[in-house]
Amino acid sequence: MIQLSIPGREETALNDSLTFALLHCLFRFPTGNQWEWINRADVRTALGALFRQYGVLDSGDPEPYPAFQKEYEESYIRLFEAGAPNPPCPLIESYWNKRDPVPRILHENILFYKTFGVRLKKEVEETADHLRFQLEFYRYLAELAAKAAADPADAGQYYQIMQARRDYLQRHLLSWTPLAVEEIEKTAPDACYATWMHLLRACADDQYRRIEEELKDG
Repeated sequence: MIQLSIPGREETALNDSLTFALLHCLFRFPTGNQWEWINRADVRTALGALFRQYGVLDSGDPEPYPAFQKEYEESYIRLFEAGAPNPPCPLIESYWNKRDPVPRILHENILFYKTFGVRLKKEVEETADHLRFQLEFYRYLAELAAKAAADPADAGQYYQIMQARRDYLQRHLLSWTPLAVEEIEKTAPDACYATWMHLLRACADDQYRRIEEELKDG
């Protein structure tokens, strides 16, 4: 049987991988190096294109970036790290996802990671359900999909990876980020992170919709 590759799938998956690489970097802890990264012209250009692609900002809206490094750091800590008993908007799935007990949420995230050969370093401080790990893992899945799409012989593997991308979005990233977006829009609507969280949700929604359509169409 002659197997034919379907043009566009590799490029689409690569673009998805790049988008989530950017989102992963966007939510890194605001160190000095991160401050330099967020002020780079190429980063601002890439983020500006995403804001407009997903309708997060209109063409006349100013782009949402902090003016000062201190403001940037304080905003991150106030929203995501500090607070009693919890910060206003923790970046961990188990805080928001009440569908399953915490151990099950952590175990399922780790199981996804292990299935695709990913392990967390022992020295990491965040739990397996932290947003940064979830974004990095999803980016990796998109990269794997691009590699599989490039070879017609890997069609079966490609569909397995696409099913994993859909399932991970549905069961994890999209199980809690909409709730976090609602909360941050109430708590700190003018913070740059409110706009960034909105962008994250829009990207995840779009990925899920497109993958679901592709899998239905076969």
